[in-house]
Amino acid sequence: LMLRRGRGRRRRHESAAAEQAQLVSLSPEPGLSLDLRQMLDRLDEEDRALVILKYGESYSYDELAEIFGLSAAACKMRVSRAKEKLQREFPTEV
Repeated sequence: LMLRRGRGRRRRHESAAAEQAQLVSLSPEPGLSLDLRQMLDRLDEEDRALVILKYGESYSYDELAEIFGLSAAACKMRVSRAKEKLQREFPTEV
């Protein structure tokens, strides 16, 4: 039951972040912008939720650790690896 509730909250946060991302372009030049949602779709569900909650909702690593049942260090590593993956796949956008 706790896992289902957590998934529901993550999905709500992901949807809200995706809606906000549609309003914001990542690049000032037309034609070079990339939809943030497309970028985040490259991450698995939990990593995407971690990134959205960390940067979109300004959660602390301690709060993320409590939500996901991980240590704060594990959350930092997962967010860091997700950022690295996005930077590798979209070097000019991130």
